[in-house]
Amino acid sequence: MTRYLYTALFLAFSAAARAQTPIIIDRNDMPNLNDTLRVSQAAGLSGPPLTQTGFNQTWNYAGLRPLLQTVEGYHSLAGFPSIFQLLFVSPLSPHRATIATHQELPFVPTGLDVANTYAFFNESAADYRQVGFGATLNGQWVPAVYQSAQLQDVLYRFPLAFLQKDSSNSALTVNLPNTAALHQKRKRVNVVDGAGTLITPFGTFEALRVVSTLTGRDSLAVNGVPGPGIERPLTREYKWLGKSQGLPLLQVTTQVLGGQEVVTQVRYRDIYRPFRNPLGTAAALPEAAVTVYPNPADATAPLRLTLPAAGRVTVTATDLAGRRLFERELLAVSPTISLPAEVFGPFRGVVLLRVQTAAGVAVRRVVRH
Repeated sequence: MTRYLYTALFLAFSAAARAQTPIIIDRNDMPNLNDTLRVSQAAGLSGPPLTQTGFNQTWNYAGLRPLLQTVEGYHSLAGFPSIFQLLFVSPLSPHRATIATHQELPFVPTGLDVANTYAFFNESAADYRQVGFGATLNGQWVPAVYQSAQLQDVLYRFPLAFLQKDSSNSALTVNLPNTAALHQKRKRVNVVDGAGTLITPFGTFEALRVVSTLTGRDSLAVNGVPGPGIERPLTREYKWLGKSQGLPLLQVTTQVLGGQEVVTQVRYRDIYRPFRNPLGTAAALPEAAVTVYPNPADATAPLRLTLPAAGRVTVTATDLAGRRLFERELLAVSPTISLPAEVFGPFRGVVLLRVQTAAGVAVRRVVRH
């Protein structure tokens, strides 16, 4: 009897020890070639506060509801132009990439015809880093790379374990032919501040939580003449990583605006959900067709929108809870319109703008502080 009791206690303690051992993230848990990963974007954050950290935590975000879905595909670089092969495929290049995926450029001047935007990543046993961007500008392919291998954006260093801390500095230059040069400097500080169980509509998983704090500055030089620099708002990415998931199971992005931390985006891995398309039956316009600036914006300043063409446009603004702030039907005499600050009233925070034009519909997320 005593022997059986000792055996039972040993098995119980062994099971408890296994349950309390945090997972470790490595390169095999990052996106792989030919992956197609479905992601839902939630209207807002519903669940535990972001301050919940530590060991053996349970984060229950099962109440998240999708606003829209996308599928992120990871491709080889075989079909890109020769300049991309030289920069991102050559084994001698410091910008060598292993995969590429569609991703918007970090910042684009208004009025440029930018499309087919890609981000290029390199995954190795040591880390997972972004090595550059690429896009078509006025129909021509243009690459953008970090200034050196030492100044690339290192998203994670491996193995990634509970209580680990690391940082990286990055410097990206985007040369726009006969136009301008855009410069982006960032500092990323990663802290693995939590380990435990994550629950989302996608399922229940063992997870590590990584908080990435980003600070930086953007600048634009036109015809070789440097312009004023723009300090970017302090941004945090709260990411829950799981084994063999490719992308974060959940990522909550915030910005510190007016001294307050504001949730600006909530994304999580998900299955296909046949919910109603918020754009209805109208065609969804590409990112470059409708731009909003400045963003983030001072709540006392007007907001400017560039449109596909002049004509009638309907702009509807809602907050993340779905409450309508205003709806305006306008006749645009040019492809640029301005929304005065007064139409937003006293509202500060994240606004979803639905822009209906003859060419289609776009939904843009705007931060007003």
